[in-house]
Amino acid sequence: MVQKDDNDNKTKKQNKKEEEFDKELISKNPNLEIAQLFFLMGQKNDSSTWLALLEHVKKDEMAPFYEYMCTSLKIPIDQALLDKLKEQNAKRLDEINKQLEDAEKNLGESEVRQAWLAKSEYLCQIGDKENSVAAFNKTFEKTVGVGYRIDLVFNLIRIGLFFMDHQLITENIEKAKELMEKGGDWDRKNRLRSYQGLYLMAIRDMKGAADLFLEAVPTFGAYELMNYEELIFYAVITSVCALDRPDLKTKVVNCSEIQQQ
Repeated sequence: MVQKDDNDNKTKKQNKKEEEFDKELISKNPNLEIAQLFFLMGQKNDSSTWLALLEHVKKDEMAPFYEYMCTSLKIPIDQALLDKLKEQNAKRLDEINKQLEDAEKNLGESEVRQAWLAKSEYLCQIGDKENSVAAFNKTFEKTVGVGYRIDLVFNLIRIGLFFMDHQLITENIEKAKELMEKGGDWDRKNRLRSYQGLYLMAIRDMKGAADLFLEAVPTFGAYELMNYEELIFYAVITSVCALDRPDLKTKVVNCSEIQQQ
């Protein structure tokens, strides 16, 4: 009996470690803070916002996104900066492609998947939308576990949110739901609520967004999208816009998690 209890405790500890490891591996690519700065620049040409954008572009070697944002905002391209970023991209992609080629020739399926994931993440980091979507789809094909497949679909939803590509977002939200039916865990199901809520808020479906944000409040885990304080803010704002007074009092004003913020 003691031996069984010890084994159960070891199993629980191992599962906890694996869960924590998975959370550490959750990608924050693309960085939605950059998308927010880009949106603000579209509303008002502000030098501090532009400088913050450029800082991200340089840090993350975002040649494709730099071209995209300059064209969209009708701001002249700094050709020297663009050339430098493209050179950085070419060098890193050459390294990744060599690792991928080596994995395909000499290593196993797991190493091939990791190489494709590295390529997907880098293309996503630099803002190469089309190629990152294609690479994530290729990585998806190489991935067996349902949970890891859902994480890749979350990546695709975030790319959609970053560029506000409605088709990419809605198709992959539906794909995530289908995968959840096949074996998505509680954590991923809860994170999906935040993804759906963020998109519904973006398209002005405040009632739908409020319901999802409020459901996510007690067990929030989608830190790749926003922090907990931002979730509370979104939950309150959408609720004020969408809920009637009795529901607002019950679900927001009297909510202990919201009161603590």
